[in-house]
Order: sequence, then C-alpha cells, then structure tokens
Amino acid sequence: MKKLLLSLVAFVATMGAFAQDEKYTGDWNSTFTPVSNAEELDGLHVAQAGDGSVYVSSTYDQTFTFAGKSVKNDDAMTSAVIVKYNDKGEEQWAVSLYGKALVTAMETDRNGVLYAGGLIEDEVICTAVDGSTTTFNGNGQRTGFLLKFSAAGQLLASKIFTPTVNAEVYAVEGDPYEMGFDMPIYDLSGNDPMDFRPTSIKVVDGRVYVAVTYMGDVEELGWKGAYLNYYGMDFMITDVRSRGIFSMDADLVSSKSEMCVQQTGIVSMMSQASPRSLVFAVKGGKVFVAITGSGELTATSASGSNDIVFNVDDDGNEEFGIMLLQDGSEPFVFHTAIAEAPLGASHSIQTADLVNNNIIISGTFHGDFPLTADTEVANYDYAYVASISLDKGAIDWAYQSPSESSSLCMVATGEETHAITSLGMMTFDTATGTVKSEPDGSTVAEDADSFNDLYAVFVAPAETSVQVVAPKMNIPLAIKDINTTSQKANGKYFQNGQVFILKNGVKYNMAGQRIK
Repeated sequence: MKKLLLSLVAFVATMGAFAQDEKYTGDWNSTFTPVSNAEELDGLHVAQAGDGSVYVSSTYDQTFTFAGKSVKNDDAMTSAVIVKYNDKGEEQWAVSLYGKALVTAMETDRNGVLYAGGLIEDEVICTAVDGSTTTFNGNGQRTGFLLKFSAAGQLLASKIFTPTVNAEVYAVEGDPYEMGFDMPIYDLSGNDPMDFRPTSIKVVDGRVYVAVTYMGDVEELGWKGAYLNYYGMDFMITDVRSRGIFSMDADLVSSKSEMCVQQTGIVSMMSQASPRSLVFAVKGGKVFVAITGSGELTATSASGSNDIVFNVDDDGNEEFGIMLLQDGSEPFVFHTAIAEAPLGASHSIQTADLVNNNIIISGTFHGDFPLTADTEVANYDYAYVASISLDKGAIDWAYQSPSESSSLCMVATGEETHAITSLGMMTFDTATGTVKSEPDGSTVAEDADSFNDLYAVFVAPAETSVQVVAPKMNIPLAIKDINTTSQKANGKYFQNGQVFILKNGVKYNMAGQRIK
C-alpha cells in the first residue's frame, strides 16, 4: 500500500473553499495509532451515518486505547479494527477482528447501522462492544465476509462467502506436468489464491449492495470462475479474476446476483486481461455499473448478457476502454486507440456517485483517455473526473489532470464535486464541470464519505497513525424518504407545489440547492 502523509493544517485550509455556515457544528479532526510499523497500516475506510457519527476501519498490530478502553493485541498479529466517533469527533467505541482479517469496504444505513465487508484467513475472533465474541474461520483461504453492527457496536448479523474450485475444470485431459507447468489451473494475474473480496458497499431502499472481485466458483450467487483456455490448449486452463455485484436483505439472510463481469475467449501472455475496476450506483432498484477493462469481456445479469471487445494487438498492446452498463439495456462503450503502456500504468475507476440522472466517476488513466474528444497520449498516469448522462449515454463533462497524479477518493454533491488526488483536493461544479478550486498539494486521503452534504469525512494514513478529518460542507445532497402525502413531516414542507426541506432555518430544494 502506498503510504501518504496528511498535512492536517494545510488540509483544513484547503477545505476552507467550502462555504461555511455557522449554524452547522462539526469541523473536527482526530487521530488514533493502531500499528507500531507504518507498513502494517492498511484497510483504511470511512462511513458516516445520518446523525453525523463516523465509523473508521484500520489494521492494528499492537494494543491501543480507544474511547477509554483497551483494544488488545498481545501477539502483535496484524488484525482489523473498526472505531466509532460521534458527530463532534468524540471517541465512542471499538470492535476488533483479531486474526488474519482486513476490512475492504464499509457503509451505513440512515440509522447508523454499519455494514462492513472484507477478507479473513484462518480463525478470526470478532469482539463486540459488550465483550461478546464470535469466531469465523477462513479455512486457510481468502474468505469474504459481511458483518452488520448496530450503532451501539453489537454484532447483529454475519455472512461468509467461500469460493470453491470447479471440479470439472480440474478434471481436464492431458498432463500439464509433461509440458513443464506446475498445475492445470492458475491465475495469470499473479498466481493469487482464490478469494472473495468486497470492494464497495451501498445501502439503498433497505437492501445491501456489494461489489466484489473473486476467483473460483461462488455457488450461492450462481457465479462461475472465468476458466479460459491458455493459448487454446484444452489441458491448460486459467482462472482469471472476475468482478461482480450482488445484493442482500438488510439482515444478510438471502442474496441475489445483480451482475457479473468476466473475461471471455482465449487467453495468452499477450492478453492478460480481466475487468480492472468496477464501480456502481443504484436507483429505483436498478444497478448502474461503470468498468474499465481490456480484451473480451462479458457482463451477465438477470436480464441477459452483453459482450464487448477492447482490442489487443499481436505485441500485447491494449485498448483500455470504459463501459457503462445499465441492467437490461445496451451498454455505452467508450473506446480508445491501442497504445503501448509501461507495466506500472494505471487504468481504473475509483469512485462513482449518482447525482440526479448522471453518474459522476473519478479514477486514474494512462495514455488515450476515452471520455474526451481530445485523446492526447499522456506520458504518465493522471487523475480524472467525469460526468456521464444516463439519459443520453454521453459525456456531459470530463476533466483530466495536466500533471502526473492518481485518484484517491471523491464526494459528489448536488452542487459541487470534491475529488482528492495525489496532488490535493479539487472542487468542480457538478452540473457543468467548471473547476472551482485547484489542488494545492496538501490533501492525500485514503477514503471519503458523506451524508446529506452537511459533512464530508476523510481518512488518511500518517506514519503509524490514522487521521480522521470532518470538515463542514455547504449544502445537503441526498434528501431522502420525502413523505409526499403529508404537508409537513420531519422538517419537509410543500410550497408553491414544490417539496423542500428546512434545516436550521435554511430551505433546500430536492436537488440539494439552497433556496435563496
């Protein structure tokens, strides 16, 4: 994991670009030190509840104190911990996952119920706030988990996903050992073991949606591994990493596949391709997905499948395109020219937010950028932000960093989009893409989250410590659950046929814009 330092004073100064409203409280920062070695600091994620409380995940390899209680780690084993702050930044509680565990994604519902996903290997002991323990076992492989915690830090539900080897694929004819190969199935992307890794979680209308990467078969979701011919040799089968999205009920009992994206066709050393990144948004029970990838890809959902080819030439140079998928609809595909790129080049989408009927995405690219007409080849990786209209399947606006950079996280609001890159934080007008503030080099965060635009929370590593910053925002974005049958409910009103919300004496419309 790349280690970045957070200049806290400069960071808060950067956040001064936000319009401050003294009626709002907040604007706090906090630090805790869970590791003794900076190289062990990993799994930094943040989620924020509707009451402004904040959950932060991290690894820990030493005993440390949080909210006046000791989080034990007598064996110096790198494990996982989740801590909670209230809306004033005061420490509330910590729950631990002691053992080989890593939190890879978190999200809350409106009531502060926390959903955390990640990986475990071997035995992991979850200790809740009341001291009760629950043991999970990964049986020596990277097993995926989803955990549900109450706002008080009690474990309410859990779900384990264990990928399995496909016996029919292993029962291929031929002797790979005679050809000098070690085994009939392996992973071209680096010989990683099978795993099931949640990458993002969203809680929408009472359902929990989870994006994952995986290898092997996931029987419960009806997913098969991407078992492909290597150079067309039937006895040599590769398992290429796939990506998928599934949903569960709020109690993590029943699961449903939403979409699976895999490489298809024959694989060679000239096309070590797989879906490289996947982000999604949900609206009205419909899943919207944006992916980057190369080679031949197939996206499968309950509505059918879509095939797309991103070209690869005989020398292994690849086209890195972007595909936007709407469940049940033809995909929007944005192509690039084939170009040689260094091994370290990045092509990814980091974050996606759904604002009105546009998907706002941020990520990192190298070479031709598929989302603008000017496809200048860059000599370095650069961060980008773009707004794609779901109505038109076209780009409303797109921004490319003019300097070498990488995308770290993004918060998109009804009025402004705040993107943090390795150069610092930038602010855009969400509707037009106009740059409202340039990066100043002070902000380097691992993850970010927001609730209703009143606050944003950023988490970043600082040597062996975790920095949590909660600056004030200027407008609410997500005005959810409006009761349109009532003239007045929970601060929501009608005026001149329009629904608006009243917060601290200030009116906002349904787009989250302040009513003048």
